Amino acid sequence: MHDFNPIFKNRIEAGQVLGLKLRSKHITNPIVLALPRGGVIIGNEVAKILGTELDVVISRKIGSPEDEEFGIGAMAEDEVPFFNPELGDRYDFSGKKVTDIILSQKKELNRRITHYRGNRILPEVRGRN
Repeated sequence: MHDFNPIFKNRIEAGQVLGLKLRSKHITNPIVLALPRGGVIIGNEVAKILGTELDVVISRKIGSPEDEEFGIGAMAEDEVPFFNPELGDRYDFSGKKVTDIILSQKKELNRRITHYRGNRILPEVRGRN
């Protein structure tokens, strides 16, 4: 059995600690982008402390054809797949199985974007911290 001594009581406390550390940095024009699900709880606390907006960024893992839990790549809201180049000799990233996985993940990515953000687009982050 492992001894597990968490640093924080929960994600809310973790977000509060992080928010206070960031507030001490006097960040100008901040924005908080969080990854669902657990990251949103932390991000919400940070955004409250910084007095700024919170939004989500959706991403999806691209699992290998043999084991979907083994990530060979990922994609974010731009839907451009990024693959681990070290796995290029093991997988044909343009093969039918991987292409089918990508299409499935794009569909799930868009479903989650609609679920978490509705019709809103990602806020402009250029010039923001």
